[in-house]
Amino acid sequence: MRGVAEKTFGTVGGWTEGTLFGQHLFPSGGKYLTITEGEFDALAVYQLTGSKYPAVSIRNGAASALKDCKAQYEYINSFDNIIICFDGDEPGMKAAAEVAELFGGQAKVFKPLPEYKDPCDWLSDSKDALFVQRCGLLRLTYQMALYVATHCGKRCLSLWHLPTASILGQV
Repeated sequence: MRGVAEKTFGTVGGWTEGTLFGQHLFPSGGKYLTITEGEFDALAVYQLTGSKYPAVSIRNGAASALKDCKAQYEYINSFDNIIICFDGDEPGMKAAAEVAELFGGQAKVFKPLPEYKDPCDWLSDSKDALFVQRCGLLRLTYQMALYVATHCGKRCLSLWHLPTASILGQV
């Protein structure tokens, strides 16, 4: 439960039994999992990635990130690639590095641009294709490349070294 005016959150049930926000929506295992610092950011990442990849959030901000991820280690570790997409401020980047260390080479820390503090900023500025590129989700299918070409154009396709002429000719 959320108190908007007071900027407070509450829970129904026991807080200690809680999982990552959104975890119940995505089964264990898969190619990619993105972990964010906030619930709205998890929703934004899911939308930014075309609703193709699971996105979850830690429960209580950067300070609890390592604890939350340790508690859900088995679930998180079941994914081939873990993208840690915390806020671009100092606490967020510090927490991201700590969580990445927990999962070793399977984890990648998302490096935000200065003008985008969190995934909600990317979404509000309609930067879907650039966000996906920076996440490292670059193994595009032909259908995804067509989507990128439609929304971003030749510049983004050239960044991914895709055959721009043949793809743009179909858009």
